[in-house]
Amino acid sequence: MRRPSWRRWLGSALALVLLALLIEDVHHGVAYDDTYRAVQQSKIWRVGIDISNPPFASEPDGQTLAGLDIDLAHALADRLGVRLQVVALGYDGLYDALKIGSADSLISALSVNPAYYGDVIYSSAYFDNGLVIASRAGTVQQMADLEGRRVAVEYGAAADELLRLWARRLHHIDILHYPTAAAALDAARSGQADAALVDMITARLYLRATLGLTFSAQQTTADPYAVAVRRDSPFLAAAINAALETMRADGSLEAIIRRWL
Repeated sequence: MRRPSWRRWLGSALALVLLALLIEDVHHGVAYDDTYRAVQQSKIWRVGIDISNPPFASEPDGQTLAGLDIDLAHALADRLGVRLQVVALGYDGLYDALKIGSADSLISALSVNPAYYGDVIYSSAYFDNGLVIASRAGTVQQMADLEGRRVAVEYGAAADELLRLWARRLHHIDILHYPTAAAALDAARSGQADAALVDMITARLYLRATLGLTFSAQQTTADPYAVAVRRDSPFLAAAINAALETMRADGSLEAIIRRWL
């Protein structure tokens, strides 16, 4: 038999070293989840929330917190067997509060942001605020269907950027700009436009108050909202994901979303 070359030996050694480092990293991540242990011992789960962001969180009477994220946090706390403690924060201070330990988790209409992957673990998504197409007859179901149509959009929004991109892909799209996404939906409903492109939150809030539009069955983009925990809290992240899964299965998650959106 031919002896392995030194390159093969080196490659094998490096592979073993990398495997050992990976095992060590996983071991420490699980063994030293101090946050999860503290939550279980104290039975208190501190969740950072921006309370100035209705319908996800607000303080309508100056005393009582209300909103989708508030209800979600309470429901998750019940399933974790702990008491919720809301840490009221400004949006800009959410990740800093998590980093320094002022909060155990964040639930605040947070879009999954790859820039924070090295610092946090995101749960599975509990809501998707991606873009959706609205039309009167529901005939416009995907971006390719916008060919030759007048499409209303909020000027400068993410929907506007996507529409400009598709305008270069298709032969012709007549883009109609409006100051707000709601105004773009009004244009589609009144017939000034053939369709409107808006985010899912705006679409759902509009639909609950106004008839006359049908939204595409599938969203054209994804913008998942998730719970965030520190990177060294894998047990807590797993427990939150398990609770979210049970809420999806029993319909309670969708019930919360429907209540507020």
